[in-house]
Amino acid sequence: MSVITVTNTADFGQGSLRDAISQAQAGDTIRFAPSLANQTIAVTGRQLHIDKDLTIDGANAPNLKISGNQRNRVFFVSQAGTNGAKGGRFTLKNLTVSDGFIANDRGGAIDVRDGGTLTVDNVQFYNNVSKAGAISARKNTTVTVLNSKFDGNDGATLNTGLVGGVSPTSGAISVLHESKLTVKNSEFTNNKGNHGGAVGALFTETLVENSTFLNNIGTGFGGGLYVDGASVPTKDKYMAEGKSQNTPGRNIVVRNSRFEGNSAVAFGGGIAIWGYDHDYVTIEDSTIVKNEVSKAPNGTSKGGGIRLSGFTNIKNTVISNNTSQSEGGGLWFDGGVPINVTDSQFSGNKAAGSDGNGSGGAIYNGLWNSQINVSNTNFNGNFAGSDAGAIFTLHRKSASIKNSIFDGNTAGNGSLNQQSNMDVFGGAANNYLRSPNKTLIQGDNLSNELKGGGGSDRLHGGDGNDSLFGGGGDDVLIGGKGNDILMGQDGNDVLVSTSGQDSLTGGAGKDTFVINNTDGYAILKDFKRVNDILQLPGTAANYNLSATTKNGASGVGVFNEQNGNLVAFIENAPLNVLSLTANYVKYV
Repeated sequence: MSVITVTNTADFGQGSLRDAISQAQAGDTIRFAPSLANQTIAVTGRQLHIDKDLTIDGANAPNLKISGNQRNRVFFVSQAGTNGAKGGRFTLKNLTVSDGFIANDRGGAIDVRDGGTLTVDNVQFYNNVSKAGAISARKNTTVTVLNSKFDGNDGATLNTGLVGGVSPTSGAISVLHESKLTVKNSEFTNNKGNHGGAVGALFTETLVENSTFLNNIGTGFGGGLYVDGASVPTKDKYMAEGKSQNTPGRNIVVRNSRFEGNSAVAFGGGIAIWGYDHDYVTIEDSTIVKNEVSKAPNGTSKGGGIRLSGFTNIKNTVISNNTSQSEGGGLWFDGGVPINVTDSQFSGNKAAGSDGNGSGGAIYNGLWNSQINVSNTNFNGNFAGSDAGAIFTLHRKSASIKNSIFDGNTAGNGSLNQQSNMDVFGGAANNYLRSPNKTLIQGDNLSNELKGGGGSDRLHGGDGNDSLFGGGGDDVLIGGKGNDILMGQDGNDVLVSTSGQDSLTGGAGKDTFVINNTDGYAILKDFKRVNDILQLPGTAANYNLSATTKNGASGVGVFNEQNGNLVAFIENAPLNVLSLTANYVKYV
């Protein structure tokens, strides 16, 4: 293997880059004389054809630029295998490729075909224009991008429509069909594409790691990143026909990366990913902020930050201040399979159009049978124009919420639910919920602390020993199983005891104490017969009253006439002023 040195900036002739490529043998390396530092090699003739395994390294000539002169594609890579076999390797390092141009094809800077392998390391790609990407790679290729920068590349302007339906026509990198794409430690700024403002891939296993996507524009889907499947879809989708969730699939991974200020149309202001069959999608240790998805002509606007499908895990990720004009300000999910969100934050996201409508300020679950599992995650200050400031699920399918905080999420239509539009099964330790308006949340089988805040809230503790605080407004508090503490606080509240030894405190206002307890009794801490209502099943004949002491407090016990069991204990109430036939006792 030899090293060939380029000695001048001419496009043709002895010592030129074109001549070095022609003279090189498979496996050779082309370098540049130090005198070419800060110089430009302009490709004024036809594109440079790489037809063998080859490395081009500009390390000896810092700031060397290879330019397409706004007229030509720079590199065309095909039949790049040893001894003429397909699937060879081309490596480009330590230089700049700029101003590549091709009007009727993909890849203004580099086009890779025939199942080849492309590696670029510490390469800057500026102002390259084509119908798809500065870099384009075709079927069965492997593309690795390391420590590189892409700025101002354009894969959209030359497209009057979509290339290949929903094929990626991206600004910076476009990879097609059963390929593999790896991007690490790279920056993508101010690129413009159709599907994939910066990076797009079709049926391609994709890894994006330690990279930044800033101010890229997708005139179609995915302002920063667009991936349409790691696998080629089949009819046996997801878990159909008895397939296990553990069946091996291909992966789409975004790790330790930042997507900020990107925009798209219809799907995924920052990221748009479709996972097929058993594709696994992972977003972890990343930041998705200030991205926006606008409406398509048909009104579609889904996922201001991210649009996802497939078996999905979101871990330790911040999704904040993203905007959708219709559904899912932070995240829009449509998978038919579970999505798990852990140790993450959704804040300041917005789902609202100019008409004032919008659902799911933080998350919109767009498929009726998709299960959302959330743990150790905060939802703060998200907004929906009409319904569900935090989480919206189609057909009100429940979600699993554990150890999470909901604080100040709102929706513009006060008649609809602010935090979510469904019952939420809550957390393994404490869920905390606070809202200035109407809220709905439900705990699970462990101990929850649910706080409603200032509006009219509905809190359901589920199983476990729960603490429910209504706050202001007219609240409904349901203890569920376990020994629960229900505190209505301000407003005209309804406190429901269903199981265990529950403590009920109405607070201010005209409160209703509902006793549906079949395996315990309720302790009414502040029942006021002047204002409050005691609601019991059956008729007055089913009960009797007796002076009783519980936990050192005196009061009146309400006992089941048939079995003698204590049903309710009214603290600090004298027996002689209570009556089971008074108008403050209601029977149902």
